Amino acid sequence: MNSGLKGLRFKDMENVLFDVMPVVALRGLVIFPEEKLHFEVGRKKSIAAIKAAMANGREVFLVAQKSVSIDEPSPSDLLRIGVVATVQQVTKIPNSDNIRVTVNGMYRAEIAEMISVKPYLEASVKLTRSHRIKEEEKEV
Repeated sequence: MNSGLKGLRFKDMENVLFDVMPVVALRGLVIFPEEKLHFEVGRKKSIAAIKAAMANGREVFLVAQKSVSIDEPSPSDLLRIGVVATVQQVTKIPNSDNIRVTVNGMYRAEIAEMISVKPYLEASVKLTRSHRIKEEEKEV
């Protein structure tokens, strides 16, 4: 179902920016813009999404799932609003298939359309100008 839009940014007529990127469903965890967060990733789809982000600009869309009891969430199990984050570090956890990820939240965004679900979740994410953090506003 991948439409070949990976890594493509485009604007629509209303000056809304769209971007296609990997999606990681967060279970019992929320991230906000300008927040640094460390968490473990164990689901195969989520690990594949993190690897894809590392290979393509490090951006990933992090979104909470509606119920923490769902092990393999489908697109309908996810909230629509999340945060685009930059993956800063990925560390393999010894004696485990899990990885530990460090991310920096950049700005809020919304799932416009789910592009694919295999081998990882990937979506067209709607970024409005009001959600972007200007470089000069970031604290160093």
